[in-house]
Amino acid sequence: MLKKRRLFIFLLVIIAASALAFYLIQPKTVIQNELSDRALRYIEKKEGEFENVNLTPKVKRVNEKLVAEGCFSFVLPFDLTTFREQDDCSFLYNFQDPIGRVVIRYRDISVSNLDDVPDVRLRKDRESYEMSEENVDGKNFYVFEKNTEGYELSAFSLEDGKLLTVSLTSQINRGLMEEFVTMLRSIETY
Repeated sequence: MLKKRRLFIFLLVIIAASALAFYLIQPKTVIQNELSDRALRYIEKKEGEFENVNLTPKVKRVNEKLVAEGCFSFVLPFDLTTFREQDDCSFLYNFQDPIGRVVIRYRDISVSNLDDVPDVRLRKDRESYEMSEENVDGKNFYVFEKNTEGYELSAFSLEDGKLLTVSLTSQINRGLMEEFVTMLRSIETY
């Protein structure tokens, strides 16, 4: 019995010593509250790139406005990273801080009432959207806000048989309504 007890104590001491040795030789994880020099150099390099996004003859930057020739112009209140023409007078603009995108579309439509626009009906029928009617500098908009599964703001305006659609999506669930209204106020259609 005494032999078993000594063997048990010996095994216990070996296990404890092994655990202590394992703990002591493991590399320590250092938590930093500041960015490394390498990370800061990368951010500085990237910040300069966003100011020089290659625009095209169809999309130009005039002062603070992005101009889509023959379609519309507007102020993007975020740092533009990339953009893409999706269709005639339909453009996607990616931005950072926060990371997101804006899609603006201006097209002819054969309806005379915003309630008849399929995208408007879809949002009105879903409980995840909150709707408001806004008058922004003389243009009437239906504005929809969605806070589930990411963040989305959409605005629709109908004028003289043309539909203006502005959609902003972001990964963060924070209110971007102020920036969105700033963008709506700046839009000029051609």
